[in-house]
Amino acid sequence: MGKKLGALILALLSGGVAVGSVPKLTAQAGTQNYYGGSAVSGAIPFENSAVKLEQEELTVHVGTLPAVGGTGVYDAYCDHSYTFYNPTEEAATVRALLPCVAVPQYAADYAAEETVLQLDGNDIRPSVRYSYAGYYNRTMDVDDSLAQLTEEPMDDFYCREGLSVTEYRFKLELSKEALEGVDRKYLAFVLMFECNPLETRVMSCNRMSAEIVNGRMQASFDVEEGQNLICLTVVGEDVTGLTHGVYIDRYREQEIEIGTFFYSETRMPFADFAMRGYPKDSEISREDWYRGFVHMLAKGTGRSVLVSAIPELIREEMFMRWYDYDLTVPPKTSVVHTVREPIYPTVDDARYDYSVLLSPQQRWKPWEVKITIDTPYYLAYSSLEFDKTEEGYCFARKAMPLGELSFTLTESDRVGITLPIQQYVGGSPSLRLAYILLGVLGGTLIIAGGVIFVVYRVRKKRK
Repeated sequence: MGKKLGALILALLSGGVAVGSVPKLTAQAGTQNYYGGSAVSGAIPFENSAVKLEQEELTVHVGTLPAVGGTGVYDAYCDHSYTFYNPTEEAATVRALLPCVAVPQYAADYAAEETVLQLDGNDIRPSVRYSYAGYYNRTMDVDDSLAQLTEEPMDDFYCREGLSVTEYRFKLELSKEALEGVDRKYLAFVLMFECNPLETRVMSCNRMSAEIVNGRMQASFDVEEGQNLICLTVVGEDVTGLTHGVYIDRYREQEIEIGTFFYSETRMPFADFAMRGYPKDSEISREDWYRGFVHMLAKGTGRSVLVSAIPELIREEMFMRWYDYDLTVPPKTSVVHTVREPIYPTVDDARYDYSVLLSPQQRWKPWEVKITIDTPYYLAYSSLEFDKTEEGYCFARKAMPLGELSFTLTESDRVGITLPIQQYVGGSPSLRLAYILLGVLGGTLIIAGGVIFVVYRVRKKRK
């Protein structure tokens, strides 16, 4: 009876989690293939200006659907049209930034539309900037990125004058004889030290676990038989009372004798440390690289002295490209600024999922918004309610809609789509998903609890 009950509860739990899933294709023949795409955003105002946005028109043109691994011309792009008005008696300028669309791997051989910026039909030549974004994510934290492009101080700790870095390197060899009879799965090289959490940050290129033991920081690293290299990097005020040893586990129950041991200590200015990995002939400016490096460390710094970021892993592909330019509007005059940028869907078998970020456009405070999906294909799903027209699909409103625009195109209405549960929960998409899963899990646990109670009552009656 116990095994059957456990299987029933497991089945309830397994079925419950699937309720909160995103739109998916119904069962299809063959193996499902998934290829990530890119989101588009449009221009974003960098600072306040006297220039006002009267109207914004957004047109997503999809003339052809991409074939994964295909070549030739890919006819799909996103057009943004901004009608600006300067109500003042003098010329006014607004600074704008445009996040450049990353080309997904599946579309590398396509000849797609290039990004084009114009003001009243005249081309704009922007400068190029870069912000640290980490590895690719379809969502974009605009505030996070814009903070890196400002000229204000980026971080109270890492931008201190005269900040220094101390690197400790430990090379140790563990012999086979020293590990005789020891469970090697839990071998740990342990460092103990004191530091001021207001003046010090600690990180490592090795996998590190740390905890406070008797008022001291204890950092543990996995080691194995043979040669081991452990690195500890200290930014700011140096640690004190540094001791080390190899133990059968990180609780230091039994110390193991080390064979060959070598220790080195290197000091350098923080600026040299930040630029040490800067690639030669990089398109990223030294300033943007430095600011991105600082931002990476600041994001990886929690409330303790420990930093989760690994400086040695920073790469050019972790930076996002931006166009930076000014729009000057004559007094008492309206102008039209246009942006054309490519758009790439996420391809999931016969389903093509497009993502257009609308929340960054809230910064323009537009009076009127019109969104058009210009395509001959079938709109199988959309986060907004579009009206069908001869050209495709249309949406209009007196203000920018909340949330982002996501929609799915298919070649026909015969492709099955399972739509998500329609419900509104405040917060970020990841938080909304967490609420959905918690709700599903909570409901499932209630059902499971009811099943357990019923079984318990039945068994009690039998006794």
